Amino acid sequence: MNMNVLKQIFKKNPKVLVIGDLMLDRYIFGETTRISPEAPVPVVKFFNEKFMLGGCGNVVRNLDNLGLKTSIISAIGKDATGKKIIDELCNRNISISGIVQIPTIYTTEKMRILSNEQQIVRVDWDANQFDLKYLNKLMNSFPEKIKEHDGVLISDYGKGFCKTEVLNEIIK
Repeated sequence: MNMNVLKQIFKKNPKVLVIGDLMLDRYIFGETTRISPEAPVPVVKFFNEKFMLGGCGNVVRNLDNLGLKTSIISAIGKDATGKKIIDELCNRNISISGIVQIPTIYTTEKMRILSNEQQIVRVDWDANQFDLKYLNKLMNSFPEKIKEHDGVLISDYGKGFCKTEVLNEIIK
């Protein structure tokens, strides 16, 4: 769907609120020319690394690329991965006011190692223990935030943010 179609649907510059599991996609690129003497696994010579918004952050990034005004509501850990997500959102001028940082969880990160243009392994750090005491402030802001937007997208990757209580509050 292109921007003109979306503008026709909303009859103005649409504002979309994305609610869901926010994560970081990390890609490590390299080349393999030998097998490790320690175990039968490839040895990857590092060339480059790339970070991208993942999960509902990918939805936000795609909407932003289409020129839509986007906002996000989610939770991340208070860690280096969470900081990287905040930096990525700020670099795109996307508000982080709807993100709560929880000191007791790890931010979800998906690290993919690619060698010779082939993914050889993925390492996941998952945050799936979202204590409702941290989410209550966000849930209290739902009515006001939703009224400010033309549409709401729920992006559930099964990482724990979209608890039944959260979804019920959004729907209400």
